Amino acid sequence: VSHVFSSEGEFVRSFAKQGSDPGDVSRYINCFMAGDKVVIGTPNTLEFFGGQGDFVKSTSNNLFARFPLVFVGEDEFLAVAGGPGETRADKERIIRHNVATGAESDFTDLPLASQSSGPAGGAIVLGLTPQVQIAHDEQTGLFYCGRNDEYAIHVADASGNIVGTYGLKRAKVPVTEQAKREHLEGCGLPKRRQEAEAAPATGNSGKFCGARPIALICYSRCRKLSCDL
Repeated sequence: VSHVFSSEGEFVRSFAKQGSDPGDVSRYINCFMAGDKVVIGTPNTLEFFGGQGDFVKSTSNNLFARFPLVFVGEDEFLAVAGGPGETRADKERIIRHNVATGAESDFTDLPLASQSSGPAGGAIVLGLTPQVQIAHDEQTGLFYCGRNDEYAIHVADASGNIVGTYGLKRAKVPVTEQAKREHLEGCGLPKRRQEAEAAPATGNSGKFCGARPIALICYSRCRKLSCDL
């Protein structure tokens, strides 16, 4: 459920409660801003609300195949091609998706300094699992793109052309099993799940970026982890 507060911090109303009626959500995964609209992401839909929590519309969307990184106005968002669990090589392909028409087009190829392997079943923990993050400056039209296990930020124009890159150069430092356990203690996972996430990998490996977890997505399990610190 989401809540609306006044500028003085007073509670106004709640919206997007769990349910099956118009304006309800089946499962609250994440929240986005799209122009002046608030968008609640569920596994299979994007639910649009006005700034005061009034229900506007619902559109179909597989959140695990097209996870919005940033909305461009109300009708379009950028996403990683193939979803957050795909294996990457030397770049991340970013697509532009139109909510109204369903049309997709290439936006940019985000260069990477290291390879990220897709996790292999379980949960992706935002802030722990390597994922692309994008911020949009509406005044300049520029997009600031990076992955949360790298220290490079790439600047793209409105057409997706990379026009600049800046960041830090730091050596890789392996993350120990104990460090993973200590980090997972604060993410809200049950103890048994924490042990499973911190255990050595069998099969595909993910990565651990060492950032604070901010949400959970039931998509795939991140088990063998390493990062830049």
